[in-house]
Amino acid sequence: DPRIRRLAIGGVGAAVVELGGVDTRVLNGPTVLEAMTSEDPDSVTDQGAATFRSFVDTVGGDHRALAAQAMAMHNSPIELKSITAPTLLLAGASDELAARPDVLAEAIPNATLRMLEGDHLGAVGQPEFSSSLTEFLNG
Repeated sequence: DPRIRRLAIGGVGAAVVELGGVDTRVLNGPTVLEAMTSEDPDSVTDQGAATFRSFVDTVGGDHRALAAQAMAMHNSPIELKSITAPTLLLAGASDELAARPDVLAEAIPNATLRMLEGDHLGAVGQPEFSSSLTEFLNG
């Protein structure tokens, strides 16, 4: 899309290339759907989904919107080679959902990978996350 001048992606890795999106080997749609639609967050048995639910509750996220997104996971492949905008990929070095982000960076033309300390949630809190993103988008 020519309207997109720069693209920033965070918290994903090789699974986008290998599976077409979020790494369902770590966190899959049905467990996220269960976590987002459950009245009782303590009833969520999958650890990854329970952690995600806790995060969403903490930040005041929209459970219904996230449930809809979980149902749509991997419905159509992403044409990575067609991305023409300069792309910044940010990933935490300990992020299980963003394993091997170099594979994704190599699949997107004109992509740059920036590794940060932390896991999926912790990397966002690193000062380098904000500064890298701001510098890239203003560049």
